[in-house]
Amino acid sequence: MMHPPTLRMAKTLTSLDQEPMKTKQPSKACWCGSGSPYESCHATRGRETSVPRNALAKQARKLGHHGTCLHYAASKPSCSPKIIDAHTVQRSRELRKLMNARCEVLMFDAMRRDAERLSTLTPVGWKNASTFSGFCAKHDAVFAPVENTTFTATPTQCLLLAYRAVCYELHTKRSVAKANPRLRHLLDRGHPEEAQRLIQSRHRVADDGNGKGLEHFASMKAAIDEALSSGIFQGWRSTVLWFTGPLRRSVTYWSGAL
Repeated sequence: MMHPPTLRMAKTLTSLDQEPMKTKQPSKACWCGSGSPYESCHATRGRETSVPRNALAKQARKLGHHGTCLHYAASKPSCSPKIIDAHTVQRSRELRKLMNARCEVLMFDAMRRDAERLSTLTPVGWKNASTFSGFCAKHDAVFAPVENTTFTATPTQCLLLAYRAVCYELHTKRSVAKANPRLRHLLDRGHPEEAQRLIQSRHRVADDGNGKGLEHFASMKAAIDEALSSGIFQGWRSTVLWFTGPLRRSVTYWSGAL
């Protein structure tokens, strides 16, 4: 049966009035603090395939990899185009003495753990051992006084050893900061929610600590930058320990405060 247009419109409006209004509910933010909706973040995380520790370590290195020249005079005009893998210890005098018949040295790998969760020694080619992409080919020559000259603990040599250690720490912490935002989504895959919350909580604490470390080493590097660029070493003190016998191990380590 045909209805007049006015009557059809009245019935349509009545029908719409009787239907409940459908409003889109806002997405609930995920408890992990990522800023993403829960549905697209941790809702199905427990059903995802877990990532083995070694695979996590490999992914962390890939995500955090970056190259930059940390020399105190680094700039686009002054740096050479290529960022090299700079050694944290003397290659010619130390690594050569530590390598085996296969030209390898043993290094601790913090990402590789044994059954007791202790870091294990891993063989690495001596030319690739203890390196970081922290200097351009031109500015890596700043370490010539410790690479090409007999070590006699001059102020310059001692400060350069400290400089290399501080630059390495700063570069490493920048790598961690670069990798962490994406790595956090891989750490707790395949775990129940209780374990996920614990993993994410520990990750936030570690990330905060890394941020504090970044500030600390950036300030130390700035102080050494000033000393090296000016050639004024007043106020810097060093302790040198001399050992006899064959070289068994070599480390780069910074211990100090401003």
